[in-house]
Amino acid sequence: MENGSKQSKTSTLTDRTQDERIYAYRLLLDYLNLVVFSTYRQLWALIVAANVAAIAATVARSHESPMQALPGCTNAAVANILLAILVRQDYMKNLMYYACWSVPPSAPLWLRKKLAFVYEKGGVHSGAAISSCLWLGMFTGYLWAAFKTQGCSDFAVLTFDVMLVVLLLLIVITAIPQVRRRYHDMFEVAHRFAGWVCIALFWFALIFSPGTRSTL
Repeated sequence: MENGSKQSKTSTLTDRTQDERIYAYRLLLDYLNLVVFSTYRQLWALIVAANVAAIAATVARSHESPMQALPGCTNAAVANILLAILVRQDYMKNLMYYACWSVPPSAPLWLRKKLAFVYEKGGVHSGAAISSCLWLGMFTGYLWAAFKTQGCSDFAVLTFDVMLVVLLLLIVITAIPQVRRRYHDMFEVAHRFAGWVCIALFWFALIFSPGTRSTL
């Protein structure tokens, strides 16, 4: 009898330990699926990785003549900023939601499950915004190098561009979740007013650039 009761207790403890391991394993899978590899982060990683690859290709292609890379840097930065803004624009959001709602029930389940995460579009917004900072930082570095070595850059344009990069970095830093939760009012002010100032600085830099002034 005693041996039977000991075996019963041992099997119970073994089953409990196994259940705890299965539960911990499922928690880990849920954490990886819903947090680490969430749709938001997948979109963010896709946008940033594509831009980093393009930046690496641009650097490799223009290491001998950096000035030739300036138009591509500005175009890529503007394209990313446009994408970051459009994905948050009300009409575009309504269009995306309508397109996802219009998918018929006969569509494959995997497709409808993916489209159900359309609200995770913030990953595109933040990924494109950070990528624009990378492109503008690269543009500023090339412009500064040309100003120091060749003297072929306008100091006013360089000043506007440095101010633009600093303000964009301020917007990105205040948008970090930990900072945003603690200083939400500062986040709102930075996104609203610094965003408008960035638009003005970009137009000033465009107007004062030598290529623009030569056509006026």
